[in-house]
Amino acid sequence: MAPDQERLRKFFDRPGLKRLVERLLIRRDRGDSLNGVLTLDRVQSGERRAIDDILRRKTTTGAKMSVPLDLVLNQLIVARLADSWEEVLHALFGPPDPTRIIKALRTQAWDELWNRGAALPSKGFVSCIWFERLRRDGSLRRLSHDDPQRALTWITQAMELAALLPLESEPLASVAARVAGNSHALDPDQPLATLALRGIAAYLGVSGPQSAKERRALWAKVGILCDELSTPALTFNLTVANAAPLTEILVAARVGIVPIHVSTRLLLSTDWRSAIVPKRVFVCENSSLVALANQRLGSASQPLVCLDGEPKTAGWLLLDRLREAGAEFFYHGDFDWSGLAIARRVLSRIGAKPWRYSERDYLVAPGTEMLEGPEELSPWCPTLAMAMKKRGVAIHEEAVAEPLIQDLGENM
Repeated sequence: MAPDQERLRKFFDRPGLKRLVERLLIRRDRGDSLNGVLTLDRVQSGERRAIDDILRRKTTTGAKMSVPLDLVLNQLIVARLADSWEEVLHALFGPPDPTRIIKALRTQAWDELWNRGAALPSKGFVSCIWFERLRRDGSLRRLSHDDPQRALTWITQAMELAALLPLESEPLASVAARVAGNSHALDPDQPLATLALRGIAAYLGVSGPQSAKERRALWAKVGILCDELSTPALTFNLTVANAAPLTEILVAARVGIVPIHVSTRLLLSTDWRSAIVPKRVFVCENSSLVALANQRLGSASQPLVCLDGEPKTAGWLLLDRLREAGAEFFYHGDFDWSGLAIARRVLSRIGAKPWRYSERDYLVAPGTEMLEGPEELSPWCPTLAMAMKKRGVAIHEEAVAEPLIQDLGENM
């Protein structure tokens, strides 16, 4: 029987049958059998209904669907549409085309990759949700130049990276070499870095990095160092005994009554095993408070560490080492949403106590700047976030410096 091409096109011109004939086309163009069972994953309701209608059966359910090709073909024969799947495919698509074969194989490879991603076990930033976002926005295909094998390599490497995190202050190049065999694989312009940073940002609940500074900060949050000499931590009147070479440097700064920055490299080079640290260390968000303490109190100031906003690698490393050596922390930051987010991470990680950072402290502080940005919580004082939302005013650390300076000047 010669197939009625017009009837065939009309019959198969239904969205629910599109994937079925495309999968059959791939089989034919590859020289595979058109008999047996064809399995469709992530079946849509329209697909299931269309195929069940051909087989004259009640609508089935499930995420997968096994299509008995011989039974479907029998229905086509009974309807006098075609005698074989070869006739159907020839009528719809014409003879095999080498270009189409390559495209079909690529499509199948992507389908297999998406199916594998849907079953990814969650490990750190790698999850089926992360993978699904990459599929929906097309970023994985764009970055790989539509090469599914290259994309699979990056996904595998991202999984290996996620399994390592968080790290304990390891250089970025070293991590890249471990997971990809290439020390530059996590450089800013590399696809693996783009994919990983997107996942890490989503996992930590922060915005994706828009600048080099933000990229370094995001890597630092999971213990990866981008530059051991950049973004040092600012200290004033901090002393650490029995911890060379840091001890000598801090003593010199204390004698000179000057604030001093300490780098990640210096902190990593320090022997902390017998370190003796101050009983109490005050931690602030803004360097202006350090300048005021230096000007107003001089050598009488309590030990002070400034994180300069979001803690960088050196800041975290310094606080972690001081905590391990027995220091107790008191933290103050800006009364704005980003300030609460930073405070939550600092208080949680190093067990710091809030320092004049409560609802009462906020309500008595003067301020007129509008509070902007996404809202945050304040677990150490739940009513603080509520009061900030109600008042709608942001108050920076400089505006409440006077009582903080008084605290730093007391012999506690």
